[in-house]
Amino acid sequence: MKKIFLLILSAIWLALPAYAQHFEWAKSYTGPRYQSQEIIGSFTDVEGNLYFLGSFNGGASINGVSFAPPQLTTPYICTVLGKLSPTGELLWHKTLASSLLHCMPKGLAKDGDSTLMLAASFRLPFNNGVTSSSHNFVFYFDTLLTEDDGYLMATDSIYSYDVTAFVTFDLDGNLLENHFLQMAYEDTLGHVFREQVYLESYERIQTSTFEVERFTVDPAGNIIVGRSAYERVSVLCDTCNPMRYYSVTLEDGGIGALRVVVDGRLRHTWHPTHRSHRQNVLLFKFSPGFDSLLAATYVLDSTDAYAETLDTTVAILSWINSIETDSVGNIYFDWLNNDYPAIPIANSEAMRLNPAASSCCLKYNPQFRVVKKYEMETEDFYSRYAHITPEGELYLFYTVFWAGPNSSHPAVYRGDTLDLDGIDLAFWLRLDAADSRLLAYGKVPSTVKSLLNGFNPLYAVVNNRVFAQVKYWQSIEAPDTTIDFGYLEWGLGLMQWDTDGHVLSFVDFDAHHRDDYGGQTHVVDSAVYMTGGVFAGATFGTTHVEPSDNGAAYIAKYVDTSLMHPYVYSDPRQPQYIEWEQGLTFPLSDTLIELTATATSGLPVGYSCDDTTVARVTDGVLRLLRVGTATVTATQNGSTYGYYPAAPVTRLLTVHQEGIEGAASVACGVYPNPTQGDVYISTTNEPVVSVSLYTADGRQLPVQMQGNSVPLSQYPAGVYYLQVTTPTNSSRHKVVKQ
Repeated sequence: MKKIFLLILSAIWLALPAYAQHFEWAKSYTGPRYQSQEIIGSFTDVEGNLYFLGSFNGGASINGVSFAPPQLTTPYICTVLGKLSPTGELLWHKTLASSLLHCMPKGLAKDGDSTLMLAASFRLPFNNGVTSSSHNFVFYFDTLLTEDDGYLMATDSIYSYDVTAFVTFDLDGNLLENHFLQMAYEDTLGHVFREQVYLESYERIQTSTFEVERFTVDPAGNIIVGRSAYERVSVLCDTCNPMRYYSVTLEDGGIGALRVVVDGRLRHTWHPTHRSHRQNVLLFKFSPGFDSLLAATYVLDSTDAYAETLDTTVAILSWINSIETDSVGNIYFDWLNNDYPAIPIANSEAMRLNPAASSCCLKYNPQFRVVKKYEMETEDFYSRYAHITPEGELYLFYTVFWAGPNSSHPAVYRGDTLDLDGIDLAFWLRLDAADSRLLAYGKVPSTVKSLLNGFNPLYAVVNNRVFAQVKYWQSIEAPDTTIDFGYLEWGLGLMQWDTDGHVLSFVDFDAHHRDDYGGQTHVVDSAVYMTGGVFAGATFGTTHVEPSDNGAAYIAKYVDTSLMHPYVYSDPRQPQYIEWEQGLTFPLSDTLIELTATATSGLPVGYSCDDTTVARVTDGVLRLLRVGTATVTATQNGSTYGYYPAAPVTRLLTVHQEGIEGAASVACGVYPNPTQGDVYISTTNEPVVSVSLYTADGRQLPVQMQGNSVPLSQYPAGVYYLQVTTPTNSSRHKVVKQ
């Protein structure tokens, strides 16, 4: 029976995979035309299915299934929504394509547990009586619409036929609901501004359609939308180059209200209470179905006096990074502010942007009041993504330009200086969202450069771990991987930290093009799902992705069985100590003396001398300068993942005139060795000044010399190191206690 049990156990052991981490599959799509193929949004469900939203052009396909409808012969960009099973099978896909113009994906969000919502901008083939020739069409998520097939939206829209569609599907790909949004502006008299309608002979209003940069759905099903706003009047000036702008206020006959048009019918009119200042950001909160506009605000607000001090040729905001909500409906809005000075923040208690900060994260309550501001205190730190966890911790992810130990821009957050040792470095902060305190931070350990680029969410935080796809230049280091090309070469891979910032692992993708990027990262049980794009190939386990001239979008699944359990950090470093038997009594001469201390780790030992007028140490070589004494210290500072720092060892250096020694040669012995109790010290010519006792891992133990003996009976059997110091010498002796 025992033999049968052992055989069964052996069979089970042999059936287990050799590694707990491996790529299970990788998929990609590319097209023959000039536009890049990109996945701009994705999420996973509890079963491990992955839903993705991307753009494509031409003959893109996954698993041999083409995305494009056969009618599409134009080079326009199309939108694709798809679902992959946990095994990588394409379960379904839906395509939005047009013969008129690009169909651009804008975002993807979960809408509860059973539905999803996407946003995409495109041009309708007909609207407001405007029709096109019969060969034009829209391939609208599996339905081919032409001029004779009816209309996608109501026909009483007075605006253009460019729309942003918000479309809801169930998780099986069935279209449940769609709404088409547009925007226009009113002057203070209620007149609607259209594009290129002149206010006076030298001025015109610039309007925009309802373009969406980021959106999300909160727990109540409300839709939070962020969009760049260009509510400004441009001065047409022959002598101005570039064109200069000034703000439009409610008092000067400018913009009086914003109209949001839903499905061709006027639904919502909003009269802003805060003044827009040139380029700005608008945040909207709509009820489900866009039936009500619950709240709206500009992000920035500025006074006339302050506006006059600003350079009006430079935009304030560059882009919106991310919008997330927590379980009670608070909104975390992260954006880049382009190094602009202390502009007031609308709907806040006198908050202003930090004059030095390059980006900012704002916390809005459900009523769109700003209640918290999170930002670095120094410039050149650009946030890429803000993520709020169910535990109330806020993660901010940054890319740094020209910051590091020798930079004039140290990394400072609320008085805490971060230890960033690269030039251009990617890092993240873990904050208490309630009081803004810094709890921890982690960085990408590249000695040259590292970046975060791609589409959010860039990171995943699960079971005390943080995951991100990172881009690095020349080198990167982790406990299980060290890469150094020895020359300037880009790389891309998956990095894992614990939530205290310790680097745990790195998986390289063997991707080296400067335009490669890592996209979204999701974790479900023991699987990490990743999206991104490569332009010169990448390898995921045994699967190689080969792009065309315009790159390839990839989706990969990486399995790590340890992810099923919360991670508890265990320091991987081992103890080490320094051995140095060399005596340091020399006559003054020009002879260079090689110092011979060694570390049990095998790592190089460094040296310093406390009196550089007596001697100097360079690269482990001692140069004598004058008669006298000095202390030489041997150190080994450990390594990031291998060894703790060793306890320093000192030696007394004595330099005397040739033939006139300041002290006779000192010999020191320790016996009996091995010992079962005490040991005795014997020296010639000099008394013992002090003794120190160390364990094998470098910990100092209390010891008191009694006459010429050192009691060890109170310590367990093992290896110890006894350092004996005389007036002119110090030596270390290995002692074995039995």
